[in-house]
Amino acid sequence: MTKLFDRTFAASAEDAAADAEVSERIGLLQRFVRPEHLDIPKVLHNEASWLVSRRALFSLALAADDAMDAADDANREMELQLATIETAI
Repeated sequence: MTKLFDRTFAASAEDAAADAEVSERIGLLQRFVRPEHLDIPKVLHNEASWLVSRRALFSLALAADDAMDAADDANREMELQLATIETAI
């Protein structure tokens, strides 16, 4: 599947344009929408706790990315070993 990923999950030009538009709109909303606009209780308005959560999520994303890279490396190694075995047979 790693060889087919780009073809299977590739974004079309329209998808990329739509993603860019959504990202821009989210960015605009983040400039003025505050927790009180979303009825988030005052006890959860602490920016520091959100920063810690954001960092934790980013750390998880990096760990997942590293795990995917390791799996890709293992798949490549197995493919090389299989090719070597097939050549020897």
